[in-house]
Amino acid sequence: MENNSKILIRFLETLATDKGYSRYKISKEIGCSESSVKRFFEFEGSPSLDLFLSISSLVGVNFFFEDKESESERPLHILFNQALDSLKEIRDL
Repeated sequence: MENNSKILIRFLETLATDKGYSRYKISKEIGCSESSVKRFFEFEGSPSLDLFLSISSLVGVNFFFEDKESESERPLHILFNQALDSLKEIRDL
């Protein structure tokens, strides 16, 4: 796993801990197993983008994307958040 990935994962874990989220609480809030959260934070295997985005959303991390060539009236961060919300709906089915 690349160091950049580890930095981002460590950042999420630190932020989650600061906000009072244990690994158990994270797993219950996002609807996955505690062992998946443990493996994610301990860099075991390849990190799941879905898990990364779910934990990011839970702890309040927002991503900002910029498309310098687009003339769309909807900023990319709004489209990204809509896509993330739709993933949550699919997971809840």
